[in-house]
Amino acid sequence: MTLDELARQAHFSAQGLLDCALDAVRDRVSKKGKLSLDKIEAEQHAVHGLAWLATYVEAIKEMAGYAERISEEGRFGETEQLLTRIGLGEYLTQMFTAIPMN
Repeated sequence: MTLDELARQAHFSAQGLLDCALDAVRDRVSKKGKLSLDKIEAEQHAVHGLAWLATYVEAIKEMAGYAERISEEGRFGETEQLLTRIGLGEYLTQMFTAIPMN
């Protein structure tokens, strides 16, 4: 599997995690099927974490697209591959261990 294919697979998996997280948080912040401001306030940490997770998934999507584009153009050299590996590795590690929220 090439790095650009691996990046696409990482995005697919990360999107699946985000979909599950979105369902879980939606359940925690809804009342009778509608968002509740009181519940959102009470679940602020979960909502914030969901926002960060969504940001990471979008970043992985863009990295995968970047890797695919420049690979097709024959410009996916060592430096570009290392940057992609570092970016993917960092975001995936944080997603599956702990997302730092300041």
